[in-house]
Parts: sequence; structure tokens; C-alpha cells
Amino acid sequence: MDAKQILFAKLERKELLTKHLCTIIEQNEMRKAQKLSELMAKLETDARHVQLTSADSKQVAGSSEPTLSPGKDSGDVANNNNFIGEAAKFSYT
Repeated sequence: MDAKQILFAKLERKELLTKHLCTIIEQNEMRKAQKLSELMAKLETDARHVQLTSADSKQVAGSSEPTLSPGKDSGDVANNNNFIGEAAKFSYT
């Protein structure tokens, strides 16, 4: 008879712990959903801000296409092409 009482007490405790665990999991899921919602709203706000900033800078520049101008790097391309041509003269045997 003693063993049945112990078993019954253990089963009750197990059931209580299971319910408690389910409550904790449910609360964590609700917190995760809330956090995800906040992050998505923030991301949407940031994306709008970036779009507005981008649109403002395009209006200020007067053109939507970026312009390229020759600079110090334009000579580097020619130098690289010469280097490739020189390297092709060597053969590895």
C-alpha cells in the first residue's frame, strides 16, 4: 500500500511539473513573438529611413545614376594590364 501512495504522489508531482513547464514554454514563445514583432517593426522603420535618405541624396545630386570620374586608380588598370602581358611572356617548365 505504501508503494501505491508514493507512486501516486510522484505522478501528481510529475503532472504539476509538466504543467509548469508548459506554462514556461508558452510564456517564452509569447516573449519571442513580441521581440520578433518589435525587431521587424524596427527593421521596417530603418528600411524606410534608408529609402528616404537615399531618395533625398538622389534629389540633391540631381541624378539617380552614380558617375565615375577618372582618378588615381584609372592608371592602375593600365598598369595591371601591362603586368599581365609581361607575365604571359614567361613560360614555366
